[in-house]
Amino acid sequence: MTTLNLQVSTTLDDGESSSLGSFITNGPTHVCGSTTTNWDVYHRYTGVSGLSGATISTAKLDLYGVSAQGSSGTSETDVFANDIEVPVAPTTRAEHSALARTTALVEWDAAFTNGASNVSPELKTVIQELADSFDPAAITILHDVSPSGGNKLKRYAAEDHATDPAPKLDITFTAAASGSPWNTYAQQQ
Repeated sequence: MTTLNLQVSTTLDDGESSSLGSFITNGPTHVCGSTTTNWDVYHRYTGVSGLSGATISTAKLDLYGVSAQGSSGTSETDVFANDIEVPVAPTTRAEHSALARTTALVEWDAAFTNGASNVSPELKTVIQELADSFDPAAITILHDVSPSGGNKLKRYAAEDHATDPAPKLDITFTAAASGSPWNTYAQQQ
């Protein structure tokens, strides 16, 4: 098995946008969830390799909680990936909203713990969808408000945070066997 330990490494590779039209890539934190405004977030991870035709064993996000905002209850969010082989970071709210999302999604409704790592539920179905379709060199995770919304925000450290860690994505997988039909096909593309 192989493990990729990926971390957002540039300002433009993480950001947030709101239902009011704002789009923010710089700043120490990003927020996802809903109070009176919906906030969606993206994280782009580079340095991805070996996923073409692989079997994903586990995939999880690790976001460092900074604070929770809003009324009591949970922040109901969904995690997707940008369903494209070579994703680029969006530069506007319209681009962020229009990114193709994987069919697979994972609900992440748990409250965040401030001052600690917050590990997502298992995301292997989301990453498996990419591995079955592409040989990605980068992965953009989309952390969106779910249709049911909730009334709370998850705020976590961004790449620009001075002391707390940037978003991380850890993927453990078994590579496709050399000469397998999928691997052969993917290498011809």
